[in-house]
This record gives sequence, structure tokens and C-alpha cells, in this order.
Amino acid sequence: MRVVVIICALVGAVVAMGQNFGTSVYKPVPVEAKVAPYTVKADLGNVENAKILPKLTAEQQKLLSGNGFLARPTVDEQLFYVYENNAYQKIPTFVTTDSVLHTYHVFYDFTLRYLEKEKLMRAVKELSKIMLAENLWALSNEKNARLKTAFTRNSAYFAVPLLLAGMKPELPDEVSALAAREIARIEAHNTWGPGLTGAQVDYSQFVPRGHYTRSEDFKLYFKQMMWYGLVPMNMRPDPKATVEENMMPVLQALTISQQLDYNGNAAFLWARLYDPTVFYVGKADDIAYTQLLPLITKKFGAGEFSRFDDAAKIDEFRKLVQAEVAGPGIANYNWLEGGVQGQQFRFMGQRFIPDSRYLQELVHPKVGTEDVKRGFPMGLDVPAVLGNTRAADLLDNTYQQPKYENYLKQRAKLQKEVAALTLDDWKQNLYYGWMYCLQPLNTPVGDGYPSFMRNQAWQDKSLVTFLGSWTELRHDTLLYAKQSVVAECGDGEDTPPPPRPGYVEPQVELYERLSWLLKYNKEGLVSRQLVEDGGQLAEQFNTFTDLVDFLAVASRKELRNEDLSADELRQLERYGGTMESLTLTIIQIASGTTGNTGWWDITNNTDRNMALVADVHTYNDEVLEEGVGKAAEIWVVVPFRGKLVLTRGATFSYYEFQQPSENRLTDEAWQEMLLKGTAPAMPDWTKSFMLQPGRTTPTSQDELSNGDDSGGC
Repeated sequence: MRVVVIICALVGAVVAMGQNFGTSVYKPVPVEAKVAPYTVKADLGNVENAKILPKLTAEQQKLLSGNGFLARPTVDEQLFYVYENNAYQKIPTFVTTDSVLHTYHVFYDFTLRYLEKEKLMRAVKELSKIMLAENLWALSNEKNARLKTAFTRNSAYFAVPLLLAGMKPELPDEVSALAAREIARIEAHNTWGPGLTGAQVDYSQFVPRGHYTRSEDFKLYFKQMMWYGLVPMNMRPDPKATVEENMMPVLQALTISQQLDYNGNAAFLWARLYDPTVFYVGKADDIAYTQLLPLITKKFGAGEFSRFDDAAKIDEFRKLVQAEVAGPGIANYNWLEGGVQGQQFRFMGQRFIPDSRYLQELVHPKVGTEDVKRGFPMGLDVPAVLGNTRAADLLDNTYQQPKYENYLKQRAKLQKEVAALTLDDWKQNLYYGWMYCLQPLNTPVGDGYPSFMRNQAWQDKSLVTFLGSWTELRHDTLLYAKQSVVAECGDGEDTPPPPRPGYVEPQVELYERLSWLLKYNKEGLVSRQLVEDGGQLAEQFNTFTDLVDFLAVASRKELRNEDLSADELRQLERYGGTMESLTLTIIQIASGTTGNTGWWDITNNTDRNMALVADVHTYNDEVLEEGVGKAAEIWVVVPFRGKLVLTRGATFSYYEFQQPSENRLTDEAWQEMLLKGTAPAMPDWTKSFMLQPGRTTPTSQDELSNGDDSGGC
């Protein structure tokens, strides 16, 4: 066996699998709420500035007066456009949780892009080179027939990412043929087929999506990492296969693990890829080499590769792995491989995310029968599992999901799992932390909250906020997160005028959790020297944290019936510019384009548009797509200094639909659908507060009155 001299520092070479990434602690503080209830007259006669409202039909005005708020689609491509338009039109601002959560999505997505571009793209290329060299060397020196087959497959396995990059490593004919076959399948990105390791692979997953469409480098990185994350080596024997066929993937996993153990450079690069992505998304849901190493020592001891060529010991090793390594939390169903996924080794496995587990556990074969299968989950399943009673009501009574056998039983089981999670569980990575921030949206508000929040329509609006932000989370993590699968076949003035009214959606707990998450996010990046403490990127986290803390303070004052100060109201007036500055600056820093001076200087048209899409579940040859569209405006009647005042903010628009798996949507394709008017309708339940395209013309700037300089007060 070749002994490699370690020429690089091994700091972080072996990842601490359950490691914390920050010291920030979130401690909830009780909220005092004592806003007096109020009623909006049908003719809006008691709303001080009702004349600023765009023209509505009688039906729409009834919806506004009954609920205390109303949302409408707009033509705006960003939420902050609505707020900046408020400043121009002198319309009182309503700050929504949607706008804050969307800004966090920009921070999350673009700092992840920064890490990928600056750190991870080089690492995956160098790691592939080292592992290919290791296996070609082993292949040329190995006499054992089984091991030669394993090294041939491994050589092809590590050649694929390099060939995708246009490199031309010298390969033996058999290795070259195997790798070329895989390249052809990846580029064709058709559906399921047997892959290099003998396991079934969903090649349709290799279509670059999410932010990975933005450059050729990102497209390449997507395919390379999808290869390492998706293609498995089965540890569970197939009863229909021969002894030889069942041994081979285990031999591949054993030899790869030992190569990583003995080659310090490879181990360092592996950790360089794995550790930051654990922080952002989570730990691998399938077996990593770090989990196999102690079991290899226990069963095979130390020595040459030849000790692995023992059918009896490999069988014992499988049983040892089964006893000591947990199975996948997201156990996909694939009838081609005999049912529910067993244990698999993956070189850089896709990550466990809790919501994929919820979706997987709520479809066939766990839910439904052979005759009546629940092949597709719904986005509503996620908030329902997290305790949202309105989501559960819609699932049970509107969509009749209990018609599927075991649905309610499975959902109750998952709800118990969620109830058992501790704060440490929720702070284990940024993915969990983001989900934790969304949870306050699942609880209806009680007495003392403003009247517009105390009705079913607001619960529906909060569901859209939850699902819109969740869609952005799934979009940002498309490459790494393991998907659930069922495969069955303005200028300043010298003397500023008095501030206009303004209001913050009083979701104190959400803002305070998000403040914790931002600090945790920055700490995790700085502590790993991925971001410079005191540098531009770190300072943007500080600026955003200050904004979120301000919104929490303002919310508490509103709920205690305390007036916001003139400075606080002016800060709300500037909210659109603050949002644009935060998002533009983080994009500039992350993309290295700090010379840009405005939003339209962003070179990628797709990034200028907030509309995005993510496929979250695969069923046979179709996928479930979750989409966020253009900004919607929300008109809210709020109490302000003893009067009722009309305010305006911006919210998500949310879509859910099915799509052929061979045509998984990119953001570009989705934005084109929205532009052409071929996008599906929003869910029917959103009609309780959201006017649908077609029922009213989307709001344009020209539609709004600009004759009321004071905002009506």
C-alpha cells in the first residue's frame, strides 16, 4: 500500500460530527399584548386615510373591511420595490415578516455562493484528482481480481467530476468506458437507471437548479457535488443479486474509506467541503467514511487492501454497520431496489433535513395502500407537523388527506418527534435555525394583538409567509439537501416633515429568533475563518441584526400601546431603502462586484427577480415544485395614536404544482412562466386574503394616488 506524506495542515481533517458552530443563545422573553380590539366600517369611513387605497370592487372592499387587510399581486420583482414606492407616494409603511425573512434568504444564499466560489469549487476539483490518482495507482499494483474491479469502478467514480470539468486524465480503457457512460447519462439527465456502483440513480437530478444556473462554474460544481452526494454504494445486500455483486459496493466503500484515512491531503479537502456545508444544511443522511473507519478497524484490523476480500467478513461487517450506525432519516422508497432505502455509503452524502423526513414519512408506502397511494405530499404537511392547526384543517377538510390510510397516524408520530426537539437540536445548523425562526408563524395570536391578526385570513397569510420562506430555504439548499422520493416506476431635506404613520407586523418572537440566527450565522463563519471578523461581510450581519432588533423593540411597543418615536417612524419610512441596501451590499460582496452602485447593476437578470422555484419531492416521473412569485402588496388597517390608518407592505406569493421530473424547473424557466402568464394559480385557500391574478389587475405604480402628502393623518 502506498503511504502518502501529509504536506498540508490537518486542522479540521476529521469532522466532529455533532459540533456546535456558535455560542449565541436564544432566550424567549414574555410578550405583553394589550391592543384594544377595533372594527373597520364596511365603507372604510373610520379609516383616516382610506382615499390612498387603489380602486377596489365592492367584493374586494368587503374583504378588506372584514379582515382588516387585503393582499394583491403586483408587477414588482422585489419586495423592497413596494416599500420604496411607499416613500415616493407617501404611503404609511407596514413592515412584514415576509420582507425580513426574504432578506435573510438573500444573506444565506449569497454567503453560501461566496463559500462555494472562494473555497469549495477548488476543493472538489483537488479532492477528485487525489482520489483518482490513489485508485489508479492501486489498480495498477493490485493482483486480486475482486479488488481490481473495485479500483476500476472507483477510478471511474472519481474521474467523472474531472471529465465533467473538461479535464482529460489518462485512464485505462475499461475505466474510461465506465466513466464515459456515466457522463452521457448525466448530460442526458433522464430518469432512473443502474449506475456505476450498481445502485439505481435518478439522473434527472443532475439538471443544475437553484443559484447554480448563474454561471458555468456553478453549473459544473452542481453536477460534481450532486455526483458525490447522490450516487450510493449499497451496504444492504440484494437478495436477487450474486455474492459478487453484493460484495462490490462494500469493497468500494471500504477501499475509499481507507484511502481517505491514509491520505492526509484527501482527508483535509474532504473536511473542507463537508464542514461548511454541515453548518449551512446539516450532516449527511447516509454513511460517511468517518463513521466506517472505527468499524473497519474493529472487523478487519489494519493492513493491506487484500484483507477486505473475504465474503464472510464483509457479511459480518454489514451486520456491524447495521448495529452501530443509524439508518437514513430520509429513507426513500424505490421499488427497483426492493422497497425502502437501506444503509448506503456516499462519498459526500446529501444532508438530512427535517422537512424532507416529514414529507417522506407522509407518502407511500407509509401512507396509503397499493390501491390508493399518497405519492405526493403537500407543502402544508410541513407546518402541520410543526403544529400549525390551520394547515392541518386545510389538509384534513379541504384537501381530504385523511382518506389515505395511516396519514393522521403518521402525522401525529412526526408531531411527537418535533415536540421532543430541544433548543440544542434547533441550533445545530443554519437549516434547523431557519426552520426554528418560522415556527412562531404557526401559532395563532391571542388577546391583545391587533384585530387584523385575529382571524382565519391572517392565519392563511401567515401560512403563505411560512411556505414562501420555506420555499426559499429549499431553493437555496437544492444541491445538498436530500430530497424525499417515491419511485415506483429619495433626496434629503433641511427640515424634515413630521413622520408618517408606520407599523411593524408584531411577531416579536420571530424577530428575536432571527436576531439569534444572524449572530449564530456570523459566529459560525468567523470561527472557521471563512469570513473575516470585522470585515465587510461580517459587518453586514451586524447591520441586519440591528434592524431585526429594532423591529422587535417596535413590535413590543406597539403591543403595549406605546407610540413609536419620530426617529423610529422615520426608520420605517426608510425601510425600502434599508432593504435594498442590505440585499445589494451582500450580493456585491459575495459576488465580488463592489463597484456596482444600484440594483440594476446586478449583471444576472435572474438574481434581480425574487421569483424562484424548488423541486422538493419526486414521485415516479414527476416532481413537486414549490414556487415564490413576484411581490404581492398587502394593505393593512392598523391602530395608530387613537385612529385607524391604512398602511401598505409587501408579502410573498406562493405556488405549488407538479412537473415532469425530466423537466425540473430552473429559476429562469419559472420566471418566464410568470412573465408569459402560464404559471399555475395560487392555492385556492389563499383567496381568503389574496386577490388572484385575473380577478384584479396587478397593482402598478401609476394606479396609486399621490395627492395625499401626509398619508392621511
